[in-house]
Parts: sequence; C-alpha cells; structure tokens
Amino acid sequence: MIAEAIEEYFMRLKHALLAVFILMVAGGVLAAEAMQATTCTVARGETIEGNLLAVCRELRIDGRVEGSIFGVALTANIAGEVTGDVYLLSRGLEVTGRLGDDLHFAGGSLELKSGSEWVNGSLVAIAVDISLEEETRVPEDVNAVAYQLNSRSEIGRDMLYAGESLTLSGSVERDVFAHVGDTTEENAPQLVVGMLSLALALDTAPSGLRIADNATIGRHLDYIAPSAAQILGRIQGDVSYTPVTNAPTIGEIVAEESRSDALRQYFGQVVQDILVLTVMGSLLLLLTPTLVQRPTRSVKDRPALNTLFGVGTFALSFPFLALTLTFSVLGVALLSLLGVDSLTIAAAVTLGLANFGGGGVFYFICGYIARLVVAAALGTFILERVSAKELTIRDWMLGVAVGAAIVALLSALPAVGWVFNLLVIGLGLGAIVRLIWKVTRPQVISTPGPLRVVLTPPTVMTLPPQLPPPLVDDTPPARGMENLPKGFRWWDDE
Repeated sequence: MIAEAIEEYFMRLKHALLAVFILMVAGGVLAAEAMQATTCTVARGETIEGNLLAVCRELRIDGRVEGSIFGVALTANIAGEVTGDVYLLSRGLEVTGRLGDDLHFAGGSLELKSGSEWVNGSLVAIAVDISLEEETRVPEDVNAVAYQLNSRSEIGRDMLYAGESLTLSGSVERDVFAHVGDTTEENAPQLVVGMLSLALALDTAPSGLRIADNATIGRHLDYIAPSAAQILGRIQGDVSYTPVTNAPTIGEIVAEESRSDALRQYFGQVVQDILVLTVMGSLLLLLTPTLVQRPTRSVKDRPALNTLFGVGTFALSFPFLALTLTFSVLGVALLSLLGVDSLTIAAAVTLGLANFGGGGVFYFICGYIARLVVAAALGTFILERVSAKELTIRDWMLGVAVGAAIVALLSALPAVGWVFNLLVIGLGLGAIVRLIWKVTRPQVISTPGPLRVVLTPPTVMTLPPQLPPPLVDDTPPARGMENLPKGFRWWDDE
C-alpha cells in the first residue's frame, strides 16, 4: 500500500510539473514589462511594478519586482527581491536575495544560497542538481525531480523527491517521500558523470539516500530504493522502506549465497521481456502485419549501416529534444508579446503536447518496437533456414517468440547486457528510420533519353545464280498464219 501511494504521489507530481511548464510559458501574457536582450538586468534601486517577462542570455535581479517573473535565460541570479512567483527555465539559477512566493524551476542547477530569504511558498523543480544551503528555509513543500539534491535547509512541510541521490543534513517539518538510487554504488555511472561534468562542471554525489547525523524529520520517512538508506539523523515517526531490484551483477551470480536470488531476478526479467515482445508482435501481425514485416526485412538489408544509423539517431535525440523544448518556450514567450491571450495559450498547449508526446512516442519505439523488429528478424531468419517454404503469419508469430527469447536472454546479462540492448535498439531503430526515409522521400521519375540508332557494317551475302524469267511475246500472229499444220516450219527456222 505504501509503495502504491508513493507511486501515485509521483504520478501527480509529473502532471503538476507539466502544468507548471504550460503556465510558465503562457503566464507571460500578464507581464507588465518585457525584456529581451543579451543581459537583462533589474538594477539595484529599480522597481518593476507588475509581472516581468524576460528572454535573455543572462538574467540579473538586483532590484525589486513587485509581481512574478516568467523567464528563459542561460544563467540567472536573483539577488534582489521578487514578491510573487518565479517561473524560470535556465541552465543555472542562483538565489541570494528574497523570494515572496513559489519558485518553479526547470533546467540544470539550482542553488539556494546562505543568507537568502523566502517569505512564503514551495519549490517545484526539474533539474540536474539542487543545492539548498544551510541558514536557508523553504517555507512550504519541496517537490523535485533531479539527478541529485543536497539539502542543508529547513523545509516547512513535506519533501517529495525522485532521483539518483538525496542527501539530507537539515530538517523537514513533516514527511519525506523519496525514490532514489543504490546506496551501495560508490560512484555514479561513468557516462553520466562525464556528461554532467562537461555540461555543468558538476561534482556528482554518491547514489542513494543519506540522512546525516544532524538531520531531523518531523514525521515519517517513506522511500523506494535498491538498497537501504544510511540513516544517522533523527526521525520522529515511522520509516518505511520498499526495496526494488536491479539487474544482478556478475559477482552476485558467482557468489554462492546470492546465486539463487540473482538467477531468479535474471530469469524473471527474461520471462517478462519475452511475454511483452511476443504478445505485442502477435497482435501487430494479426492487425497490421506489414507494420512488422517491412521493417523486419529492412533489418536484413545492410545491418551494419542500420546499427550505425540507429545508434546515432538515438544519441542525437537527447540534445534535439532539449533544443526543441527550448525553442518552443522561446517561441511561446515571443508570441506572448503580441498580447493575444488565446493565441499564446493555444501555442503553449500545442507545443507542450508536441514535445512531450513526440518524445514519448520516440522512446516507446526505441524501447519496444525497435527491439520487436530485431526479434522478428532473428526468429524468421532461423525459421527460413530450417524450413524452405514461404512463412505464414503463424510462422511469423513463432519467429517473433524465438527472436524475443534470444533478445531477452542476451539483454538481461549482467554487466554486458546493456551493450547488446543498445545495439539491438540501434539496429531496429536504424531499419525503421531508413524504411521511413525510403517511403516518404520524393520519387524521381526518370525520363527516357533520345533514341540511338546503331548502324552495323553491312553483311555480304552470296546468292545462288537466278535464271531470268521467260519472255512473253504478246505480238499477234501475221495474217495467213493461223491455220498452219502442227509442226510446220519455215525454211529459216532452226
């Protein structure tokens, strides 16, 4: 029951964050002042009465904004005072001043510095890194999805967090709900560390949940994690821990004491993968068989090129989706300057659905359809070698099941399974993308060239001699020569 409640809580958080995104880009229509420049500054001693819309490279609030801020910036710093809400999309935000109400943030890093003040409101954030320093206070809730969060602050009500690492060194007045990574992992994955360090110059914290000895939680702690948290602080209420399992490591499989559990996890994951791919493939073959058969045949056509093309497309999808989201926000913010409320709200909703819906469809294709196509290709390849006859729909279903078993067994292998899974996704995705390109590209109609007549040397033919046709004498006979006896000859006849 507790796990279901936590999952429902996180689902509500995801919907709330999507609504916040739409409000962030659509609320700019109410702005009393708009700034669009390389550096947007509210200087010390300056006061803006009403809401502020800012689209800039660097945003600095050193003065006072008597209203809310709707902003898109590469970097942002609030050293002055904002009496209303803050809606900000930025690579980095640093708060050293005074906040009056809610802070909604989406981007890279968020830092609430020591000495800052917060009158009222909650924190809602989607970020990579969130740092709440000591001698700060969040008056109400903290709702965050991030790679890591380090809180030495005082939180007035609840904390709801989902991410890889959560470290609590301050206090939470009420409950803490968390979904975190594995505490036993000393270091984060090297690929993640490299990308974060390159993008944000970030020092990654250890995975899992850690509650320091000087931390306090006023009521209950509920968390989901692969391993138990490191709890040194004081918790007034109950502690509820819901374990989740990761794919077993090679060491777990080899170790005698954990071999049975590791094998159970391994084959449980394999069976689940086989069922999903087989059922999905069978349904698609019954409803629209060409949707499976055409990409499957495309897999067998130049598989190396398909894999390279698919892996490249999958890798480029992350920066591409980030750019489309950024440009969508900028476009809606610029439309809001026109002052047409209905147009701005319609654009915000449309672009928001396009970004989130398009991303969801793409990664569904990567996670399921691409793997299904490769499974069908492997299975039908084996059946074609065994049977020389043409495969029926039933044979295709059997081939999907056989291929799904191969894909599931190799993808679930410890340590190296993710590499095989990435190659499978790349191969299937590349085949799908290349097939779509072939189908949708404009057809070039070739026109016939001029007619070329090739004259060959004449052939000399030798014909047998031909006799001339007999001469026909049409001259009428002379007078008196009609009744001569047969065989009569003149003297001059020979």
